[in-house]
Amino acid sequence: MTKEQVTGAAEEEQQAQSKKALKKQQKEAEKAAKKAEKQAKLAAEQQTADEDDFAKDRYGVSAMVQSQEKVDRTLVRVQELTPQRGGQLVWVRARIHTSRAKGKQCFLVLRQQQFNVQALVAVGDRASKQMVKFAANITKESIVDVEAVVQTVEQKIESCSQQDVELHIERHENTGFQTEIQTVGKQYPSEPFKFLEPTLRLEYREGVAMLRAAGVEMGDEEDLSTPNEKLLGRLVKEKYDTDFYVLDKYPLAVRPFYTMPDPNNPKYSNSYDMFMRGEEILSGAQRVHDAQLLTERALHHGIDLEKIKAYIDSFRYGAPPHAGGGIGLERVTMLYLGLHNVRQTSMFPRDPKRLTP
Repeated sequence: MTKEQVTGAAEEEQQAQSKKALKKQQKEAEKAAKKAEKQAKLAAEQQTADEDDFAKDRYGVSAMVQSQEKVDRTLVRVQELTPQRGGQLVWVRARIHTSRAKGKQCFLVLRQQQFNVQALVAVGDRASKQMVKFAANITKESIVDVEAVVQTVEQKIESCSQQDVELHIERHENTGFQTEIQTVGKQYPSEPFKFLEPTLRLEYREGVAMLRAAGVEMGDEEDLSTPNEKLLGRLVKEKYDTDFYVLDKYPLAVRPFYTMPDPNNPKYSNSYDMFMRGEEILSGAQRVHDAQLLTERALHHGIDLEKIKAYIDSFRYGAPPHAGGGIGLERVTMLYLGLHNVRQTSMFPRDPKRLTP
């Protein structure tokens, strides 16, 4: 080929590629335009649906529970759903075991431990089409709070433990053991244990303020030492005349990574200690039940996520808001009776010098 032929062929190929690129760009532009039109249409339909949804305040995904408020709600256990409750409006907390949508209604099976009950949400005066659709799309094993009317059924629901009903989705005085307490008191005399009703609850900041007023130097987010715990116990007894109290809202910095932060103040947490005669008997908290927040807290503490992967993953299956604490009954008994050693309240104490019996 001559030089002119080579040049001409190159120009033709370049023109062909340019046409091909232009055609591709046009197709992509048309595709993008159709996608934008579809999204706009869906958005408009959703807006219209939201405007027409008269039941929108009766369902939805609740905000993460961080104990910022106390909900005045009495929950009924699934096993207590019997014909005797027929016609009653109840609140139930359970897991979605199965769901089945059919036309304008959705059947759910709600499970709590080994007990389950059938529930129905259907389009009507209390439920909209959007509410039914929402119920049908709830992931299995999700934890739900349901307000519903207990309805008796003519034909037993063989697939559920509560076969005779279906849900249509809308304070102890210390008087015992006085003889035993008095007997122990004869051998180990102590001041009678005092407590208030209701129990005295102080926030950590209040405890720190009391210690500072007594001359103790400590920071706002500094943990209590054992001597300061005992001093605070004496201060509380002098001011409130109680041997038992709860110290709430500990600094987040002195608690484990899985402790739920205080939603109103990020420096503090939803954690607490209980004290008797100035000594801790229980340490507890609301634990983080959200996998994402748990991951963020672990990273903040410099924890290797790979080492706790199974722990975090377990929360991805759905975990209810929960809290708790560890307590030793021997220690409680020792402090209540004013004894000086936990061995005196244990039937078979174990220490470096005693292993048997």
